[in-house]
Amino acid sequence: MKVPARGGQACDPSSILGIPTEEKVFDSKSFVIQNTKITHLKFSVYMENEDLRVLAPKEISKKIADCPGWIYADNKISKQFEFDSFLQAIEFINLLTPFFERVDHHADIHIYYKKIVFDLQRFSAGGKVTERDFTVAREIDRLYENRDM
Repeated sequence: MKVPARGGQACDPSSILGIPTEEKVFDSKSFVIQNTKITHLKFSVYMENEDLRVLAPKEISKKIADCPGWIYADNKISKQFEFDSFLQAIEFINLLTPFFERVDHHADIHIYYKKIVFDLQRFSAGGKVTERDFTVAREIDRLYENRDM
């Protein structure tokens, strides 16, 4: 089965991983690849990069109201997170890395010993805030709230 990829070109999602698959499950937003090596590994497929549209300041104000602790300034959204140790802070970043890769969004991360500041903006959108920035912010918050550290 082929699904639209970035730029609207069709591709076989298993080719992204470069591994043979035994079972593939697809829907319009994501697919799960299962085989003997990987089970329940979920990848997002962004259709035509619809979540990369630059948001207007009013849209950002509405969305940031639903993201406690995040602030909008200098064309980016930012939030500081605190940890009990430097090692916990680094482990948290490592926990997020697969998600950042999966959604093709790499936050600016500032490490201050036991504190981390994430700055989110999309450089490919002219250094502006997009819907994907808010997707990433919500996932950072979710993982921080559910961490076992």
